[in-house]
Amino acid sequence: MAKDLTLRELNRPQISQESQLGFQKIVRKYVVEGDRVNQAEVNSPTDPLFLPVGETDTEYTDHYLVNQQITPATGDMDRAYLTREFLQLRNQFFSESTNQSHDLIRLNRKFAVLRSDDAVHGYGSNWDKHPNNSESTSYSSEYTPWDYAPSKVSEPDAITYNYSNDSGFTAIPQVSINGGQQSLFDYLTSNVGNSDMGKWLPGRASVSQYMPGLDIWDVEWITHGAPYWTVGTAKGSGSKSTPLTVIDFDHNGLIIDDFGSSGGSDQSKVIARTKNFFHVGESLPDSLVSISGGADSSYAPNTVHVDIQMLTRDRQQISETKVFKNAVFKVTGTGAAKGLRFPIQPGGSPQQTVATRESKRRLVFNFAETPGNPFSYCVYKGQYIARIGGAISWTRSHLVTTGSAASTARINSSTSKITPIFSFSNNGTAKRIWKIEITYIG
Repeated sequence: MAKDLTLRELNRPQISQESQLGFQKIVRKYVVEGDRVNQAEVNSPTDPLFLPVGETDTEYTDHYLVNQQITPATGDMDRAYLTREFLQLRNQFFSESTNQSHDLIRLNRKFAVLRSDDAVHGYGSNWDKHPNNSESTSYSSEYTPWDYAPSKVSEPDAITYNYSNDSGFTAIPQVSINGGQQSLFDYLTSNVGNSDMGKWLPGRASVSQYMPGLDIWDVEWITHGAPYWTVGTAKGSGSKSTPLTVIDFDHNGLIIDDFGSSGGSDQSKVIARTKNFFHVGESLPDSLVSISGGADSSYAPNTVHVDIQMLTRDRQQISETKVFKNAVFKVTGTGAAKGLRFPIQPGGSPQQTVATRESKRRLVFNFAETPGNPFSYCVYKGQYIARIGGAISWTRSHLVTTGSAASTARINSSTSKITPIFSFSNNGTAKRIWKIEITYIG
């Protein structure tokens, strides 16, 4: 091939290292005969002055053409100067920053991308979708930057999280699945797992032309933080905190414990602790819906219904009928996991079974004295009781035992909430970061 005498390089190239966009930049300057500086010659299909974007340097073959320009020689119509800039690009981002709240982590990265179909540093096959590609055949006005993102603009590796077993309770937080009991920690570890935690979802993305041959991608990736416990009151439908009521019942009557915070001088007061953890996916798996009572954006209502009728030995009626809203029932450690006992004489120990658990949320009273047996009565509020009927039912319980006073105490969830805190939709598919909150009282 004959040497092009109309184009001659001036001196050695200018070389600069570790620029913001790449590892190294090379600038070559040429002198061009003035007659070649015209429309036909600049973009000539056989011997153009302007080379295609992404062309590699003849000497430094890992440097790519990103910019070129022609400037006139002052006072000389027979000459002009051609400058070509070649950049040794990074395979990854050239800028990175993070911002983190309690629940979300936002990672911002910037990439330098060739405006070409180069598979490594350009768009590859997605170049045909680029809105500024004049030869594009598949671009759609519905596209967002994520539809034609190059391969180097890829999601970060997922963060590995594990569930914490440190709840701060003296009892063990439990979940009830199909009537069976399992600790929250064991259930999350074995049945839910952590494979759908810590994944990143695409967030904001913008593309701008930095040079004729170079795009700058400014993108954001979003994931969630580590699971954690919080201490405080249960929340209602708004931002106002509403105290839960803990209801208990024994031979002395109803026991009502209202509380609104974890502070105060009474350190034995029950407090609420909430387990906050996350899931990343299109929808919630059944294993999470089961322990949370459903994928609702509000707390499940808690109600305790007391409807008990008693007949004393003297044939007097005693009625305990009340409905407690925003309340949970405390199943005490006096055998109430299987039923409830009353004493057979004032001041005595509970010996007489007066109620049984016929379902996981219902305590049924069905007691009657044995005719002719003066020791078959039970005592309620200091009075001898001949008959008891009715039930106590609840939507959530506070404490369960395995059936005896000395058994291990376990607490059940009192409220639950599942909320999508971030969503990304593309091509008709939505992925979300779900926050699951399960509150216990102890």
